[in-house]
Amino acid sequence: MSAEFALQIDEVDVNSDTGRAIAREQRLAFTPGLIADGLLIAHGRLSTRALRRKFTTMVKTTQSTQPEGS
Repeated sequence: MSAEFALQIDEVDVNSDTGRAIAREQRLAFTPGLIADGLLIAHGRLSTRALRRKFTTMVKTTQSTQPEGS
């Protein structure tokens, strides 16, 4: 999917202090969890199809909120 979307991926161990803080903040019920732009967008078994749909929606939303000429 990195060929389709500009992704920066940071993997955080949920057993680390940072991971526990993120899990608490995002109310992550179980792992793995995927957080994009500060929002929990998926958790558990991650479906490529569902992620592609979510990323496509996020890109369209970002593009529609940018001022013209950006």
